[in-house]
Amino acid sequence: MKTKLLFIVLFFTSFYFFSCSVKFSDNSFTDKRDGQIYSTVKIGNLIWMLDNLNYDNSDSYCFDDKSTNCSIYGRLYTWESALKACPSGWRLPTKNELMDLVEYFGGENSAADILTKTSPQGFNANYPGSRYFNGEYAGLNEYIVLWSSTEIDNEKGYCFSLDREGTERITYPDYLKTAGFSVRCVRKAY
Repeated sequence: MKTKLLFIVLFFTSFYFFSCSVKFSDNSFTDKRDGQIYSTVKIGNLIWMLDNLNYDNSDSYCFDDKSTNCSIYGRLYTWESALKACPSGWRLPTKNELMDLVEYFGGENSAADILTKTSPQGFNANYPGSRYFNGEYAGLNEYIVLWSSTEIDNEKGYCFSLDREGTERITYPDYLKTAGFSVRCVRKAY
């Protein structure tokens, strides 16, 4: 009888803690700096934000300098700004982690369509466009470019790019660090 009672207590305790940890790590995250809530999902050994970061820091911009675009698409960051923009405990993904994300969704041939679907099937990739180094904006509703933390040299960093249309929709280009692109933060899954 004691063994059966102990088993029942352990089972429900494990179930409770497992349920709590899934809700904490797989559903959402609240940025304590500004109270914004970001949807999240566990993919492999990382927790990914399913929304573009919208934290207002230096060298970050709203498309066409309109705050309503930040509300819809998140902010566009220079590379240096992107490195500092993620909340404590979060960081920019590496180029390899972005490539792993594409592989998780079936590789470049199938991932482009899946990444644009909403969660839980997809990655909520919208098309916020970009800001060129000269301050001009382009590509709204045409493409998304995400910064990676992988640096090429003092002037350029690697990105992940997803176009709405075309034969080669997913690429990993390098761009000048002064350009403005979107940010998706990651953290280790515990």
